[in-house]
This record gives sequence, C-alpha cells and structure tokens, in this order.
Amino acid sequence: MADIIFPTLPPRLRVELDELLPGFYNWFQDASKFFELVLYKGNGTLTAGTSTSVPDVRVLATTRIVVQPTNAAAAALATLPYPSAKSAGTGFTLTHANANGTETFDYILFV
Repeated sequence: MADIIFPTLPPRLRVELDELLPGFYNWFQDASKFFELVLYKGNGTLTAGTSTSVPDVRVLATTRIVVQPTNAAAAALATLPYPSAKSAGTGFTLTHANANGTETFDYILFV
C-alpha cells in the first residue's frame, strides 16, 4: 500500500475571531439545509456576579449552546461562561467567575 503524502502547509496566519465566526456561521447555515439543522446566533454582556440570564425564545430543551468570549475582560475570567441551565421558549443561564458587567460574549444555538 502506498504512503499518503500530505503537502506542506504554509505557516498559519492569525485570524481574528470576528473574521472566523461569520464564516463559520454562514457555513453551518448552508450545511443546515442538508442536515436539517437550525442555527441561531446572538450576543450579550455578562451581568455583575456569577451568573447571567440570557433571554432567547428560540431555546428548546434539546438546544446545544456554544458561548465565546468576545473581549479581553471575558476571556480573562477564571471560569469562562458556560450554559448551566436552559428553559424552553425563555432562554438560558450562563455561569461564570465573578464578573464586573463589562464582559461580552457571542453565542450560537444548535436547535
């Protein structure tokens, strides 16, 4: 059996997150037509304290939620925001380290 030879890849270029997420979202929107997958996106700001309620009527009991910090303050939290609860038709709750209210994030809902 012949060995598979992969071409040498050029050095990776640093791509800013705001350039990646729209392309990622658009690709999944196109793929969702084939796989019958529905995606929604949103953004928000963490509230002061250790949890943030995110209202979004598109959340279902089976929804998968991906959260991405979008500023240095959010990325520097000891515990990054993660969805700890969801309520169908209402939204979800993010749990995180003690925030001061300036931390921002984007999210994608896989419905």
